[in-house]
Amino acid sequence: MTVEQAEHLVQLIDQLPVLEAEAQLASGIQPMRVRAFLEHHYTPEICRGILDCLVTRAHFAHKFENAGRWILHREAAEQATASTIARWRSDYLSRRLNPGGLLTELGTGIGGDTVYLSRRFKVTGFEKEVARAHLARANVLRLSPVALPWSVVSEEAKACDLRGETLFVDPARRTERRQFDPDAWDPPLSTLTELDGFDNVIIKAAPGIDLGLLPSGWEVHFLSLGGDLKEAMLLSAPQTRDLHEPTRHAWLFDPHTETVSHRSGSPRKASVRLPAVGDFLHVPDSSILRSDLLGDLADELDAGVVHQKIGYLCGPKPSLLPWATSFRILERLPLAWKTLTGALLKRDWSDLEILTRGVPFSQTEILQRLRKVRKRWSKASGLRGSLILYRDEQGYTAILAERLPHESISGTQRTH
Repeated sequence: MTVEQAEHLVQLIDQLPVLEAEAQLASGIQPMRVRAFLEHHYTPEICRGILDCLVTRAHFAHKFENAGRWILHREAAEQATASTIARWRSDYLSRRLNPGGLLTELGTGIGGDTVYLSRRFKVTGFEKEVARAHLARANVLRLSPVALPWSVVSEEAKACDLRGETLFVDPARRTERRQFDPDAWDPPLSTLTELDGFDNVIIKAAPGIDLGLLPSGWEVHFLSLGGDLKEAMLLSAPQTRDLHEPTRHAWLFDPHTETVSHRSGSPRKASVRLPAVGDFLHVPDSSILRSDLLGDLADELDAGVVHQKIGYLCGPKPSLLPWATSFRILERLPLAWKTLTGALLKRDWSDLEILTRGVPFSQTEILQRLRKVRKRWSKASGLRGSLILYRDEQGYTAILAERLPHESISGTQRTH
């Protein structure tokens, strides 16, 4: 988005033609026809910016709280923090750090975090892309009417030249392509972990970050939203300085109930337990796996891992916890496609979900190999089965199971 498009978008977003265009999109009218309508009122370049915002609002309505109030740009919206996480982060940091204190934000983008941080801290934000800085300022004004004193500056700032109470930074991890090397970030991870100009430093990072790159004195928080691992949050504060290795935290956000679950601890291994018919196989949330807290969860479920290198748990009882999805095991067999086909044909299922871990087969390849099953299943039963494939010492194991919805899990637990 150009600076001119951003400036006009901020000025025009609440005008009647724009509101009418948004209503047209909501009614199912195609974007090209909506753009033709807008061009009766604005120049083509301004129309492109307006239409980009309106389409992005609709596409990311699940991501942004009060999405119809945000002024968005597609590329920036894809990179922005989901409102559920941004709101939680602001509240969490205000409890952990100095509420109402000074916070410097590097890389505000369109204000995905700034909107919420400004409610708890006195924020000074830096954003080198002028168009995005325009949108960030507008979004704070529109969405945080009770914000503390704040500002967003349209300039680039070097973290090593800054001083203050708290630094929150979202390093740039893209040039022409995504940068997986933390020292190719802007600013580099090594620069951020060596800063001495701030009491507290919070870094928003990709969840795949190599924790071996972190020095002592850091906490690592893995954030999962609706089962999808969204980011890692790295935190260094006076109370973490004595940590010899990063403390792991797993956070699970339920977008439907807006509940937040938390676990923390140190990595440790779980014992091995081979699956048996009548047992329950548990698929842990991605935040548990990434934070390496599987051993802790296994103890709570009286379960063990199916293999030391595979993150599935197996135990005698279903999970009542949000940290794992449970499946009742109906059959276990070594993977042989002909044998598996025969076993599936005996099931009165009409659909099949497939979960895999450590196998070289894609979903498309698996479905192709099971095409005889798919052709012969009757849709009338309405029953959906689960096929779980994983690698073990002998090769690959296939589990036929049924997923337990939460209400079924609760009912099963009451019978024990």
